[in-house]
Amino acid sequence: MLTTLEQRHSGLLALMATMRELIASDEIDRDAVTRTRLGLGKASTARTRYLTEAVYPALLDTLADTAAARVRQLRFDGADDRARSSAHVGKWNTAAIVRDWQGFRRDAATILPMMETRIALEKRVLYPLLEKHRR
Repeated sequence: MLTTLEQRHSGLLALMATMRELIASDEIDRDAVTRTRLGLGKASTARTRYLTEAVYPALLDTLADTAAARVRQLRFDGADDRARSSAHVGKWNTAAIVRDWQGFRRDAATILPMMETRIALEKRVLYPLLEKHRR
């Protein structure tokens, strides 16, 4: 389970790095932005599904109270980040991005750190628990 989650995190972080490179440019590369956004959406959905269907249930079935409470809080807090991310995706379809590249760049520059913070938190909380769960 840990290896799969690490892979999902690594894939997302790589796509986020690509998006950072794209939004660093004053000129839009429409095809690259579209591909990267699609990849981010798929990778993020896959990570969320894996957490929801595999990681959280496995850990919550075996953890003691304090650790289980941390996992439940992590799961609960993730809903806010997903809502914010969904609102961003809904606001910025391809046509909107082309119309207002500078606005998209500003908004993306706030969403990417939120995603990175979330992944760092998942790593900090879940990796040690999954390592113990593996033994």
